[in-house]
Amino acid sequence: MTERLVDEGDLDPRYFGCCDNPGFEPLQCPACGHLMVNCYECGTVFPDLNRLDAAQREQDEATTPLRSCPNCHLDFGTEPHNALRSRVTWNDWTATWTGRRLVNCYPFPPAWLAGELPGTRSCDGTYCTYHYRSLPPIPASLLDETLSWLRRQPLAETYDSRWSSSQVAAQSAFDAQRSSLIEAARQAGYELPVAFLNFVFSRDALTRLRSPTDCYYSCDTQLVPCKMPMGGHFLRFLTDSQDCVSWHLYLHPQFGACVVFTEVPFEEWGDDDWPHAADRIRFCAETFLEFAARTWLEDELWFRLKEAQPLTPEMQQYLHHYTQGLDGLWSWDEEEW
Repeated sequence: MTERLVDEGDLDPRYFGCCDNPGFEPLQCPACGHLMVNCYECGTVFPDLNRLDAAQREQDEATTPLRSCPNCHLDFGTEPHNALRSRVTWNDWTATWTGRRLVNCYPFPPAWLAGELPGTRSCDGTYCTYHYRSLPPIPASLLDETLSWLRRQPLAETYDSRWSSSQVAAQSAFDAQRSSLIEAARQAGYELPVAFLNFVFSRDALTRLRSPTDCYYSCDTQLVPCKMPMGGHFLRFLTDSQDCVSWHLYLHPQFGACVVFTEVPFEEWGDDDWPHAADRIRFCAETFLEFAARTWLEDELWFRLKEAQPLTPEMQQYLHHYTQGLDGLWSWDEEEW
């Protein structure tokens, strides 16, 4: 079977902004795999896909910015376009956050719903919709299914009197619901993610969380069928304290178990609402682990920035993305779709 290649139709022209009639050539360094994009219509080269605002325009082969790889510095010689791989596989392109955020590979319009990061990322309300592709990469140390990064944190009530472990159910109640939901998911043809099970059904994990908007983790007992042609099921696990938004796993054979949010709970949807689902559902994380790590990181940053508390190296790394302008041309308050 021939492996799928990335072509110019996969790259969304709205996020490059180089000319009125762009034509994109995905490129890859043959030595280190570094990804780049060339617009063959106007000659603009994007050598760093994390900084689309740092594009360079070539005049001819002699002045091209593609004389060497920006990552490993491999010399491409006098004919760089011949040296570079223009047949980039989909797997290579989507293997990292840098590549994935430039292609359309999500089941619903992607966006991130969150509050401000004080002094760094603004928001004029409780929540704002941020450009999904503007988000910083999640520190690798947080992408651990055992949640060791969370279990190293103290119980929230030990350092913040606003939180109490008494608000979280006993572990025995979580265990019973966990077993029932695993079986329900299997009957529908799904295996629930390990990180999801370790997080949502763990009293130890949940008592280490704080939320600026009093969101609470509480998993539904039943899967909700997606009444769109592509099918799949939803499972709510997080709700805002005012019930103005809820977050769900979207379980689907093609998309795995990604995370979406909606402002109206699915149990309130009528048959007339489903044809407009693409206007009401937003994709916000490729996996539950990524969602949980980013949410915990941003929630803790909100408290620590507000109260001038020390930041962990992961938090400093996350803020560096914004303070150094590494979000490039992405708008903070513009919806992706």
